[in-house]
Amino acid sequence: MTCKRIKSFYFLLLPLFFVFNGYRQHYPVVPVMDILQLLLVYTFASLIIFFLLLWLFKKSGKAAFGTFILLSVHFFFGSAHDFLRNIFTGSFIPRYSFILPVLILLIIFFFYLLKRKDWQLTRISFYLTALLTILLVIEIPLLFFTIKKQQQKKLLSGNFNSSFCADCPRPDVYLIVADEYAGNETLGKNFGFQNTSFIDALQERGFVIVQNSSSNYNSTPFSVASLLNMDYLSDIKGNHRVKKDVQQCYELINENRVARFFKGHGYAIHNNSIFRFSQQAAVTDETFIPSTTSFITSQTLLNRIEEELGYHLVHSLNLKKFLKKINLKDLKNNEKIISLTTEIASQKKGRSKFVYTHLMMPHYPYYFNKEGLPYDWQNLEQYNADRERYIQYLQFCNTKFVGLIDHIIKNSPLPPIIVFISDHGFRQTKNPSSISEVYNNFNAVLLPDRNYAGFYSNISLVNQFRVVLNTSFRQQFPMLKDSTVFISNEYEK
Repeated sequence: MTCKRIKSFYFLLLPLFFVFNGYRQHYPVVPVMDILQLLLVYTFASLIIFFLLLWLFKKSGKAAFGTFILLSVHFFFGSAHDFLRNIFTGSFIPRYSFILPVLILLIIFFFYLLKRKDWQLTRISFYLTALLTILLVIEIPLLFFTIKKQQQKKLLSGNFNSSFCADCPRPDVYLIVADEYAGNETLGKNFGFQNTSFIDALQERGFVIVQNSSSNYNSTPFSVASLLNMDYLSDIKGNHRVKKDVQQCYELINENRVARFFKGHGYAIHNNSIFRFSQQAAVTDETFIPSTTSFITSQTLLNRIEEELGYHLVHSLNLKKFLKKINLKDLKNNEKIISLTTEIASQKKGRSKFVYTHLMMPHYPYYFNKEGLPYDWQNLEQYNADRERYIQYLQFCNTKFVGLIDHIIKNSPLPPIIVFISDHGFRQTKNPSSISEVYNNFNAVLLPDRNYAGFYSNISLVNQFRVVLNTSFRQQFPMLKDSTVFISNEYEK
């Protein structure tokens, strides 16, 4: 291969810069191995584009420049799109129906000129190579600065001082999060449904039901981060659309105080959840691009189209195979998580276990009625706010929950600790007067000694494990003030 041909591969510096820059910005949420896998995917895709354009243009310089332009559009589309959303709020300009056709026409026009014109691209290639090299060199000290700053950053509002309990029993501990399971007050007053049979079943097994429990946040990542760290979150804007806020939540879930406490007491940690937890990957199905890299890939053109247009395109084009896969994704993941939890519970040898199980149940889509008969998978999205279907699905989920709990109790070598809780209440409400629904969650706890004195009626998630650890592991955590924080889902202005 000639030197000229080698120089034509400068475009490979662009995915390297994009991934390295993304890793720095989102350190330490994205693991190094996932970064390397993402870089490998982007490099391979870039080479495919290059050789296709080489076949089209017959000149390596044109193919390289064309590849560079296409990669730039893909990598930086999200940033440009957000800029247009902020500048032209309410206008037609940021809409996909306008911006995508314009973008396609510009790319076609550019390729037409690149094909027809005899452009001298040597200087452009040199400039882009020099620019990307400089940017990569700058990223290295910036990464070290980010690491140092990260070590000094305070993500939580208070201190965490625990003690080692040498002679405490070591029962298996299960945290089961039932996503969007409404609290008893909401079910009774707003739904007209008395969850009596499920509550009776739990109480027969020794659970205490906390009647007026609440979450501290109305968004899952924020709520789970607070639950697992027994604290409120610091330095957040309170907007689910702000990547810094969500990234901070993911970081806190991965490196959380509860798992660290149990690990320090000799427990084996098991992650059966939708999050990266205690350095263990989420168990939900992934593509060939690791889900943890979504903080980086979320700004790309294909990811934006998939996230914001994908479902509508699949539905409007009636692509049933893809539509079915999308609509049944949570069902498949729930079945996988339940299966993994039962397998772990059946392991009676080895160290005591702390198991985090997070199920998208009775969170929509609502797959079954109370008898276990499936709803039509083709129109599940039409019923996301349907309260009757929510209650029907909740009753179906109750049977699954009781079966899982019975399996855990039966197979535990010692009577286990089970925290069965929801991350927030019912959120599919359009009535401002019912906003309390989003915080009123379900809360049930099983302790081996049945000492439930610490669980007061209006406890919130931030204090849940403070009480569990104080009661069963002789800790002395003070109770925090129970309060709620609203997390917006609007685009940042």
